[in-house]
Amino acid sequence: MTVYATCFYIPPLLHWAWLTYEPWSNLGTLLGWLAMTAFGLKAGSSMSTGARGAPDPKLELVARLAPYVFTVGIFALLSSLVQATVALPKVACPRSELTCVLRAHADATLATNGATLLLAFGAFLGAALLLGWRVDINKFSLYMLYRNRVVRAWFGAGNRARQPHPFTGFDPNDDMLLAELRYGRPYPIVNTALNLVSGAELAWQTRRTASFAFTPRWCGYEQASAVPGSAGAPAGCYRPTDGYASRSGVGLDDDAGVRLGMAVALSGAAASPNMGAHSSPPLNFLMTMFNVRLGRWCPNPARRAWTSASPPIGLFSLLSELFGQLDADAAYVHLTDGGHFDNLGIYELVRRRCRLVIAVDVGSDRYLAFEDLGNAIRRCGTDLHVRIDLDVSRLATDGDKGMCGASCAAGSIRYSLADRGAADGVLLYVKPAIVGSENADLLNYRKLHPDYPHESIADQWFDEAQFESYRALGDHIVDCALHEAARATVGANGEQDIGALCAQLLQRHGPAAQNRTGA
Repeated sequence: MTVYATCFYIPPLLHWAWLTYEPWSNLGTLLGWLAMTAFGLKAGSSMSTGARGAPDPKLELVARLAPYVFTVGIFALLSSLVQATVALPKVACPRSELTCVLRAHADATLATNGATLLLAFGAFLGAALLLGWRVDINKFSLYMLYRNRVVRAWFGAGNRARQPHPFTGFDPNDDMLLAELRYGRPYPIVNTALNLVSGAELAWQTRRTASFAFTPRWCGYEQASAVPGSAGAPAGCYRPTDGYASRSGVGLDDDAGVRLGMAVALSGAAASPNMGAHSSPPLNFLMTMFNVRLGRWCPNPARRAWTSASPPIGLFSLLSELFGQLDADAAYVHLTDGGHFDNLGIYELVRRRCRLVIAVDVGSDRYLAFEDLGNAIRRCGTDLHVRIDLDVSRLATDGDKGMCGASCAAGSIRYSLADRGAADGVLLYVKPAIVGSENADLLNYRKLHPDYPHESIADQWFDEAQFESYRALGDHIVDCALHEAARATVGANGEQDIGALCAQLLQRHGPAAQNRTGA
């Protein structure tokens, strides 16, 4: 009934409004619709909306209403375009009477030849399939723009023999295949999120994501059993990195294979229609229609087409993204920011039973809610059956001075609860904070900018003072947290004793440590 009403009644109503009212009135309605859509997109990406912090009620209302306003408007315009294409009415009504206009549109619609409708439908469908086949869905999005800028800014800075294109400024040699790092150190694990917005597993209806990891040797995911202790085998699969997504789907080789820039760009693809637990069906539609898509469609490692870089016909993947129909059963899966599953990267390290995990939490958390930390601890306990004991009470703010008691805390990773006889690990949690022992320039910047060091990430244009203040604070925190413990646990042969280092970190920053200023 909704589709019928949209196609049959909205075009004549718009036509009647155009004939009845002054052109400026119709133009004002159009501009209001565009303004509401733009404000909705802006509000949806603002730190003042969403679950974090204290949302602004007005912006929250705009962010919720804008997708519906846009959806009604875009369907009205599309239905009017189709009506004008296949059944353009001849209107000659006195004083633009609504009844006359409705009758004219109805007569034109009923008089339309069936062959004309079939021809129009075939033309539109053919154009959609042709474009979906020849235009790579991963290239026709903001993902490639974001990836190219990340590669040029960071990897290009380390390319001493760089030969950029004189017009674009890009050099294909800036990026490298991830498999080339398999023998190097450190060994990178790049975390992304596999979206399961429409998955059948009811236990995942809150998170709606799974962890998808890129490493120099293997790429893939393992979706743990939803019920602890169940006998069902975990779902998922890992494939060799040098063969994963190695064949380009549209005859272009520049996007074949897993490159470091591809993995890093996916790990930071925060703006996407489908964002795990933060997904919203109306917002999915709005962001997909405006192509605000930083995510990427990659082959499902558990399917036969795991060597193909992109879907052969992107139209079907785009429709799945538009309506939020994403799961792990399709031939291609949708990957976005790893923060949509675990924003600290703890999960994959705990899976690999790392003895020492250093997590640096630089999320904008001015209210010290520790949302990312709590989320990571819950998922490690639920999926991996590994409990993490961490006391962060010393990181709270002193109400009188506005300073934090500490900028890091150490806790225990209870591997022994999952693996009998296994040695427990240590989690060193580092969070930017001003404790009072910083240098004068950092204290001065804090007085001038009260939100520092938790300023909104919406500000992407750091000036020199802001960039240096964050760099210097990070250097100070890590030096205070690790310097003494690392120096005290170096053996006679010059090698680091990891067990002794873990014990030192627990002694200095664990729950038993005295509450003192400094680190």
